[in-house]
Amino acid sequence: MRVATALVEFVLSLLVGAWSGILAVAYYDRPWGWFLAVVGLSAAVFALPAGTLRHGFGVGWLAVLGLAVLGRSEGDWAIVSNAAGWGLIVVALLHLGFLSATLPVRRPSPGAAAT
Repeated sequence: MRVATALVEFVLSLLVGAWSGILAVAYYDRPWGWFLAVVGLSAAVFALPAGTLRHGFGVGWLAVLGLAVLGRSEGDWAIVSNAAGWGLIVVALLHLGFLSATLPVRRPSPGAAAT
């Protein structure tokens, strides 16, 4: 039951993170949109507890940004090469580092035999 709950939490937070990422990509070129994208991502990542909620949200947000950076088949770019675009990418990379550093570590139980 615990695994099912963790999976549901991860999928729901992934969807919320993806939706937040879509809005960030859509509105980052406006000053208020960039500010809300950065503050929203930072607030969510730092406020959520380490584990499935935080990492699901982060993966969803970063996946959308990663797809936007790849560009489109017509040669268009969703993230423009200007201060706002590069700023959004740098903030995303900093948060990726934070998410990687806060991955939960599995420690063996005290009674387990060392191998």
